[in-house]
Amino acid sequence: MLWLATAMALSVLTACEERIDGRSISYWDGALHSQNPRARYDAAVAIAHGAPHSDRGIALLLGALEDDRLASVHNVLANALSTLGPKAAPAVPRLIAQLHDQHEKVREGAVIALGRIGAAVPSTIPALAGALTDPDHEVRIAAVSALASIGPAARSSSAALARAVDDPIGTVRLDALDALDKVAAPPEVAVPAFTRALASSESDVQVRAAEGLQARASAAASAEASLAAALRDESPDVRHAAARALAEIGPISSKSVAGLHRLLADPDTAVQAAAKATLTRLRQ
Repeated sequence: MLWLATAMALSVLTACEERIDGRSISYWDGALHSQNPRARYDAAVAIAHGAPHSDRGIALLLGALEDDRLASVHNVLANALSTLGPKAAPAVPRLIAQLHDQHEKVREGAVIALGRIGAAVPSTIPALAGALTDPDHEVRIAAVSALASIGPAARSSSAALARAVDDPIGTVRLDALDALDKVAAPPEVAVPAFTRALASSESDVQVRAAEGLQARASAAASAEASLAAALRDESPDVRHAAARALAEIGPISSKSVAGLHRLLADPDTAVQAAAKATLTRLRQ
């Protein structure tokens, strides 16, 4: 009768188990170790959606993250773990290791997950800063976004973000400028980066650079010559942004004032108005 008692006990335990999509969590645990990649993926999705905050669910997600080599499964697991905040701390070393995986989608998924975990685990910040030099531009974009989403707690990444302003991909450069604001980068790091960005060949980057310097006017006197040069840019948006920034930096040199006077005859009326407003303010 021992076998019957054992069977009944196992039946009771199974009945009491958490159930996901009508199946026991033990079933999904077994599926996570299937030889069939699709079965592992479906199990990862089921556990991630059905039991991500239970102790058993977290343990299964962590174990699968350590063992599975399929990129799509990795990303499901990483995204699920990223919602756990401090509870995700045991996963961080593995996610950091995945930043060196040969598959760019695994690296990108790890970056996104680390960004969501954020400053709850301090080692995420230097790891994300390191990902700013990843060979894949999508991973770099994700790293910039992750650091920006963490905000001032990621201020230690300021120097790495400033270097990202020189990235060969325009989206990375533009997002890095925004991220310098979001992480509250110190002026001694941010101002040189924004000044370099004024020389970009992309007007949206130049405009964002001028706006960044305007916001840091009290520490941006060194950028005056670059802003004055931008008054001659072919883009009216850049000329407009440069004129507005010079208003905040003043007093300025006679050469910069002469550049503003030229804009009073600019073909763009918004540029004319910005130049006039700046000259009026400088005379006050």
